Amino acid sequence: MSKEAKDTVQKSGILSKSFSTLVVRLIGMGLTYVFNIAVAQIYGPEVFGLFALGQMALMVGVAITKGGLDISFLQISSSKPIHEQKEHLKSDYKKTAVSIFI
Repeated sequence: MSKEAKDTVQKSGILSKSFSTLVVRLIGMGLTYVFNIAVAQIYGPEVFGLFALGQMALMVGVAITKGGLDISFLQISSSKPIHEQKEHLKSDYKKTAVSIFI
């Protein structure tokens, strides 16, 4: 990595922001694990199985409705020059939101 790239990474705080995001995600995963154990202990295996099926259906539904729209929106917005982005971002966001609900 070049010296300029290292300076840019250090100045922007990418590493500290990435680390804090990682910590928050790990805490969330740990809490989810503890919650799943608590549901299984309190309500038993039958209710936990139904709960797990519900979680799976929700995750599949999110994956289907999301359908890569976040990535395509990022590609569309980053392809425009900066001075045009504000105008186009509003219209692109509206188009994306409408396409999600259709």
